[in-house]
Amino acid sequence: MLGRVVNIFGGRGARERVTSFAELRRRFEEQQRKAAENARREEPSAKEKPAERDPNAKDIEIDFDVKNTGQTKTLNGFQTREAVMTVTVREKGKTLEQGGGMKPAIGKMTAEGARLEGTAIQTTTTMDAVAK
Repeated sequence: MLGRVVNIFGGRGARERVTSFAELRRRFEEQQRKAAENARREEPSAKEKPAERDPNAKDIEIDFDVKNTGQTKTLNGFQTREAVMTVTVREKGKTLEQGGGMKPAIGKMTAEGARLEGTAIQTTTTMDAVAK
């Protein structure tokens, strides 16, 4: 029979429930109508009011630095070269020592001629956290 969905719930005394596509469409349209009504009833001022800034929140600055170290090494049969990316997160207008923050450094040994050019063959990560 075309135009029907059969749901069978397993377990003892399993039962079969047949629902027509027309019934599914009717349920879907009813749910859409209810959702639209709820959205209209929602208070409009709550939607338009921007979130308030936390008075204790601090602005931060993020610095990125990528350097090729010049170090080369053979790994997994590939000639690789090392690059180190350092990301510094600190309070705006202050140094790491003045305001605290974090400074992760990610070292990657990448290979030319690998299946995916520049694919990381070896990755190391170090994390420095500076408390104020």
